[in-house]
Amino acid sequence: MPDVAKFYGLQINRSGMAYCLFQEEKTPSLKVYDDHFYCFGCGATGDCTGFVAKLFGISQFEAAKKISYDFGLNLFNREIVVPVNKALQAENDYRMWLRKASVTLSEYLTTPIFLQEYFFAYCTYL
Repeated sequence: MPDVAKFYGLQINRSGMAYCLFQEEKTPSLKVYDDHFYCFGCGATGDCTGFVAKLFGISQFEAAKKISYDFGLNLFNREIVVPVNKALQAENDYRMWLRKASVTLSEYLTTPIFLQEYFFAYCTYL
């Protein structure tokens, strides 16, 4: 399960926690186990095919085909993999970018160097 989650863009920390892609949140609440995932925030749960199905808005069977194709397993010989909705993919990419930008900005604004520069600029203004 962790390999599939990472392949589709989930950033998992050392404790197996990640930001849930199915809701907006400020702290990681999605726990990725070896055989399944569970979100303590929204209650989403499932295995690899359930994760991919929910992420791309497709059925479990189509998700199994997608995983097979993406990982080069060829479990479904001569069957065409159902294409992923490009708008959904773009929206997920945008949410990941927005989450990263938010974290980066909050880290920058709380660094001592930024606060020193801001304080110095404020003191020289007075």
